[in-house]
Amino acid sequence: MKLNDHEMKLLEYAKKRIPVLFGKRRERGVLDTLFAFVISDSGKIYEGKSFESEICNGPICCERGAIANMALEETEKARIKSVLVFGPVGKEGNLTPCGLCRAVIHEYSDGKATILCTGGYFERKDTDFEDIIKKNLRKFTIKELYPEPWVEGKWK
Repeated sequence: MKLNDHEMKLLEYAKKRIPVLFGKRRERGVLDTLFAFVISDSGKIYEGKSFESEICNGPICCERGAIANMALEETEKARIKSVLVFGPVGKEGNLTPCGLCRAVIHEYSDGKATILCTGGYFERKDTDFEDIIKKNLRKFTIKELYPEPWVEGKWK
């Protein structure tokens, strides 16, 4: 699979950050979770993690967390170039953004954002995250994942 400069920068960043983020969680005895990394049109990278809550509408997906951090730092005028989603999902690493996250990615991109999805089943504390990232990496365009976006009160 061919990756552009933004996607390569995102992958290199994630390879360094994922072991740190998972290490913190494992040290504190909490479960592994989903993480997202967003690169904006400025080239800056933002992180997000799934936020779990027992309140009905309380949880927030990792993708929207990273996008909110981007909007906080760069305002809502920033545009997403690419998103990387990483998490402990199934033995095959099957993982894509949910429908709401797809809509938000579309809204905060130029309609050409790419989504890199990877992850795996982690049984050990000495997990080789770099190998998992490479082995299970899949690439989509936002158009593939959200082919008929809702824009300005109508389907496009």
